[in-house]
Amino acid sequence: DDPEEERLYAVFEGLIGGQLMTWQGRSEAYTALSEPAAVARHWGETVRNDPTFTSSHLTVVFNEVVARHLFRQVLAGIVYLHELGFIHKDVKPDNIFLTLPVPVADARFAHLMNLSSWPSQVGRSAAPDVPVHPAMLSQSGFSAKLGDFNTAMAGVQPDCLVYDAEGTQQFTPPECFCKQRGVKGKPRDAWSLGVLLFTMLFGHCPFWAEAAIQLQLQIIHEDVIVPRGGASALAEDLIRLFLRKDPQERIVPATALDHGWMTALP
Repeated sequence: DDPEEERLYAVFEGLIGGQLMTWQGRSEAYTALSEPAAVARHWGETVRNDPTFTSSHLTVVFNEVVARHLFRQVLAGIVYLHELGFIHKDVKPDNIFLTLPVPVADARFAHLMNLSSWPSQVGRSAAPDVPVHPAMLSQSGFSAKLGDFNTAMAGVQPDCLVYDAEGTQQFTPPECFCKQRGVKGKPRDAWSLGVLLFTMLFGHCPFWAEAAIQLQLQIIHEDVIVPRGGASALAEDLIRLFLRKDPQERIVPATALDHGWMTALP
C-alpha cells in the first residue's frame, strides 16, 4: 500500500501431478505416463503404472471418461478467461497441470495406441475396461489447471482480435498462417482445444511435420483424420467442430460446454 514503493509477488502452486501429457521426441507423440512411485503413493499399489509403456511403439492416452473429466475443466477455464477478455493463445498438454498423478496403466483410466498403425486404427488396452464414475474422479481431487500465460493477451470484446502467431504451431489454427490482418481470439483458442482433445484421446497431434512450413501447409489445407475405433461418435463430432478450417464455423468454447459429449455420462 506504500505509494513510494512497488513490489511484484510471484505466487506458485506446487501440483504433484505434473503436466497433463509429456512430449516424446522419439515417437513424436504425447504420453500421459506418470512416475510410478507417485502413482503408488497417491492411488495405492493396486493402481499399476508399468514402465514398459514407455516403448517407442506405444503411448498412453486417456479413456473418454477421464478425458472428459479433465477437458471439461480446461474448457471451463478458457470460457472464464474469454468472459474476462483474455485469450490464452497456447493451449496444449504442456501448459495444463494436474493436482494428482495419472494412474494410466490401470484400464479404468487409459487405453493404449499402437503408433505403427497410425492413423488408420487405435488399439485398446489389453485389460478389460472398468467403468470410472465421474463422482469418484471429483471426490479424489483429481483435477486439471491451466497455466503458462506468457503469450496470453487482453483483447477488446467481443472479438478479441489477435495480430500475431505466437504459441505452438501444432496447436495454432490455419487463419494465423494465411491472413495479414488480425484473427479472432476466441476461435483461435477453440482450435487449440480441438487439438488438445484429439491429443488426449490419440496421443498424436492431428497435424505434424518436422519442417514448420510443411506443418503450416497441412494445417491450412489438409482435413483432420480421426483414427477408427479410438473415440465415440460424440467425441469425434466435437473434435471436428473445434477443427473447422473456417473460424466463423468453428464451435466456440462457451457453446462447447453444452455439446453432447461434454454432458454425456459414462
